[in-house]
Amino acid sequence: MKLLKLGVFLSMLLMTPVLEAQNTSVSLWEENIEQLSMDEEEKNWEDELEELSNRLQEPVNINVTTKRELEQFPFLSDIQIENILAYVYIHGQMQTIYELQLVEEMDRRTIHYLLPFVCVQPVDKKESLPRLKDVFRYGKHEVLTRLDIPFYTRKGYEKTYLGPSMYHSLRYGFRYRENVYAGITGEKDAGEPFGALHNKQGYDYYSYYLLITKIGRLKTLALGNYRLSFGQGLVVNTDFLMGKSIYLSSLTFRNGGIRKHSSTDEYNYFRGVATAVELSKHLVLSAFYSHRSMDGVIEEGEITSIYKTGLHRSQKEAGKKNVFTMQLTGGNMTYTNNHLKLGLTGIYYFFDHSFEPELRQYSKYNIHGNRFYNVGLDYGYRWHRFSFQGEAAIGKKGFALLNKLQYSPVQGANLLLIHRYYTHDYWAMFARSFGEGSNVQNENGWGEIIVFHRLFTIFFYFIY
Repeated sequence: MKLLKLGVFLSMLLMTPVLEAQNTSVSLWEENIEQLSMDEEEKNWEDELEELSNRLQEPVNINVTTKRELEQFPFLSDIQIENILAYVYIHGQMQTIYELQLVEEMDRRTIHYLLPFVCVQPVDKKESLPRLKDVFRYGKHEVLTRLDIPFYTRKGYEKTYLGPSMYHSLRYGFRYRENVYAGITGEKDAGEPFGALHNKQGYDYYSYYLLITKIGRLKTLALGNYRLSFGQGLVVNTDFLMGKSIYLSSLTFRNGGIRKHSSTDEYNYFRGVATAVELSKHLVLSAFYSHRSMDGVIEEGEITSIYKTGLHRSQKEAGKKNVFTMQLTGGNMTYTNNHLKLGLTGIYYFFDHSFEPELRQYSKYNIHGNRFYNVGLDYGYRWHRFSFQGEAAIGKKGFALLNKLQYSPVQGANLLLIHRYYTHDYWAMFARSFGEGSNVQNENGWGEIIVFHRLFTIFFYFIY
């Protein structure tokens, strides 16, 4: 049912004057949804849909776009991105969006995917820094609310649940171009009380954020709730990640760095401050700090389990709310040029109680204690039609490796070979990457995909 609602919303969201591009874009996302229906882990799409909606309303100007902006579109290969930038650099500003047909390696289908999200506008001079009065004058405000009223009575409401069966969320967002984002979100899940009992402050969950980007050498500054994604996700990735089938068919995985968290996801986020500064043309330094309360179970002064659902409908669930705190700090340094990318990511986090999970079959190798760390080195190199990407990460115990080799013999044809090796005792609390399970742990296997002129796609993988 949730996937059906999502498909309808995406179809409405992707309406665009370019009819053929609209139909192709809808088909692309419908294919992704079909693949996601086979993924056992439920995803929260709100942030991604919001970003997609913003991009449709304010398309990227091809004449002043950057590599990082183009990397947000998963259907563009690294070669295509480089060729778009090279075309504008060599031939000057595009006069029409259909000049994309003249860009080497750009095929008809990819152009149709891209058309709703880009535009061509003349650029006479370099844009100046935004002025405060312009931010408030020309910024866009948006208020979204959602109310779900079930027409049946669930069994839990007869005795267990503390609140009404209605679900309600309220979101306010402010945006000024690509420079300033701010907002607040409140949510009450079905069965949770509103303004009573353990929720006397109103909603059960609040999220707030301020994100400033592209101000001189300051690439990003996030205050409040934010998300992180670096490398291949073996150290930290609270960003959006589709299932392994989509991961393979997208042919690449690009991290989002520091991004705002405006959705109702109550687990996959950090709360504090994060920033990314451009030290030079090729070198970017990111740093972050987070302090937040988390849900779990405390027994005899020890954390025996961490609660991830964010549901506080019954007295038992309410007793798990905000029972311990986690502090996290770390950073990333990334060097990139036309062919080489190197990144170093490290995080250190600790709880105010010792983490001693129950010795069950699926968690017996999880790390115990209250202080943890993970460090990862990610790398990428492209030479003509060959590209190589990967990451190697370590923690208090164990290690994780992920490597991908891609070859594009001719335009429209791609071969990808991917290998992962995650040891049984590697544990990274916020890692998410390609794999059979939901954790980056205890896997060893290969995957391969063959795409030929987008007429057919063959992929297979195996683990052992």
